[in-house]
Amino acid sequence: EGIKVLLLGEGADELFGGYSWFGLSQLPFNLLPKPIRDSIYYYAISRNYSFNFLHYSGYWSKKYFGSGPTFNDISSHELFTQLPNHLLMKVDKATMAGSIEARVPYLDHGLTEYVYGLPPSFKLAGKFFNPKQSNEKRILRDVAAKYLPQNVAFRKKKGFLLPMNDLLRANVENVKSRVLSGESVSKQLLGSKFVSDLFVESPGALSKMQKEYFMWRLFLLESWLRQYNIK
Repeated sequence: EGIKVLLLGEGADELFGGYSWFGLSQLPFNLLPKPIRDSIYYYAISRNYSFNFLHYSGYWSKKYFGSGPTFNDISSHELFTQLPNHLLMKVDKATMAGSIEARVPYLDHGLTEYVYGLPPSFKLAGKFFNPKQSNEKRILRDVAAKYLPQNVAFRKKKGFLLPMNDLLRANVENVKSRVLSGESVSKQLLGSKFVSDLFVESPGALSKMQKEYFMWRLFLLESWLRQYNIK
């Protein structure tokens, strides 16, 4: 209450290599041919392995990646596609819903241009990718260590993941009733069999994780349609 403006950290991960897939620019991944590294990156951010993997990853590589360092390619893609279309969109919606303004100092154009031009070694610690250590955002962590305890400044990064599996398990009947109802738009869009198969635990084209993503999104779609009486 009484807070009108928030300072947010959006842009730091994209600029300073805060995501695990920036490790593709380190050993041993940087020994792989670039098309393979691009394909691994595509998989890491999309989990889209139920379709023609080589076709989609090749398209992804040609569309978004240049001939520069892998770190800069990933940083550019995160800054120009994932950040505005996903994260900043959520920031806009959440802050407007709460009548609060947000500021994103890491996206100041002067800072962005300067940091983008720094060598990747300033952003990722060491030459080898180590998933067990907090080697990402190196210079930010070094600055933070001057003001915060070591166990905080160098704590391993954790994402803000939605506990989708727990939510679905606790509300599976509610999800089913909405997604499989007679008025279900999901069935009209994707077909009754496809939607019904999402609730069947059996091997198929989609993994368990992909099914959960589909179920959750379709549940949100059906809930939104009901909320605003859209048919």
